[in-house]
Amino acid sequence: IYSVEYCVKKTVVNSFGTKDDKLRLISSNLNVGGVKPNFDEDSIHLGLVLSEKLDKVAELNVDLRIKKTDAKLFGTLRNVLWDRSQQSSLETKIKLYTTLLRPSLLSGLNALCVEGQQLAKIKDWEMWILRIIFGVKENASVWGLYTNAHILPIEAHYHKAVLSLFHNAWIHQSNPVTKLIKATLEEKDGKGFWAVHLRKICEKYRIPHPRQMLREDPPEK
Repeated sequence: IYSVEYCVKKTVVNSFGTKDDKLRLISSNLNVGGVKPNFDEDSIHLGLVLSEKLDKVAELNVDLRIKKTDAKLFGTLRNVLWDRSQQSSLETKIKLYTTLLRPSLLSGLNALCVEGQQLAKIKDWEMWILRIIFGVKENASVWGLYTNAHILPIEAHYHKAVLSLFHNAWIHQSNPVTKLIKATLEEKDGKGFWAVHLRKICEKYRIPHPRQMLREDPPEK
């Protein structure tokens, strides 16, 4: 038996229009449960940062994931990864990274267009932690580490997560999100459309065009 009460005082409204649109919205009589909402520039919804500055969404979320993962790394895992007595085996450290730290680093990012400088931040973080786990020099190549640990680079895991999200849309053709993907697949690059980002990933791995896949029956997960 439980009770839930909506905290109207914490309602955040994001405005994705012009500055004048936002000013009119703030000066309006808009209220939620009799309370005027907060008109913050950024807010967090389901673990993702939503920002009125759309070109900053990926950057804000990547920085948030790194911050949260650092908190785990320098909190409960600090003594495990930096243990000088070698009580923690290399296999244990790799397992902790792949099952705890990497999922924390990528959580929710598959719904965003993470590429370029923001993708580089994530890749740099992974290379940094792998060098610590293996105890190699700061500038050592990581390709041998990937091979010895039998793990894929984090970029590949991110792309797999994007394709997994597309698969969820693929099996639910009537979903409005799926219809939005279809409608924006042919947009030009640089406009921040997730469907365009998906299309580029398919091209990278020589996977058929998403529009072609949507005409076929989806495979099993």
